[in-house]
Amino acid sequence: MALSRDSSRLPAAGIARAVDIDFRDSENLAVLLADISPDVIIHTAAEGSVDAVQGNSADFQDINVKVGADLARWCRDVGAHLTFVSSNAVFGGSSTVYSDYSPLQSVND
Repeated sequence: MALSRDSSRLPAAGIARAVDIDFRDSENLAVLLADISPDVIIHTAAEGSVDAVQGNSADFQDINVKVGADLARWCRDVGAHLTFVSSNAVFGGSSTVYSDYSPLQSVND
C-alpha cells in the first residue's frame, strides 16, 4: 500500500487504484513508485508461512528480503516513510509480547 498527501497524485475516481506488478522486479517497482510518488509505504508482501520457507529459504529470498530492501532504499532516497510488517517468527515465536528491541531468533534458516 502506498499513500500520498498530495491529492493530485491520486486517481480522479478515488483514493486508490489497483496495479498488477511483480514486486520482485526492481526496475518496474522503481518506475511505479516514481509514478505514484507515495509519502508512506506499508510493506506487507512476503511469504509468511514458516513451514513453506523452512528448507527453501532461497526460493523466498526475493520476496521476503530483496523487496523490503528495495522499498527501504527507495524511501530513504526520496524521504518517504516505510512501515514494514513482519511476524513474530523473527523473534522465535515463543512470546506474546515483543518490542522493537527484542532479540532476533529466527525460527528458520
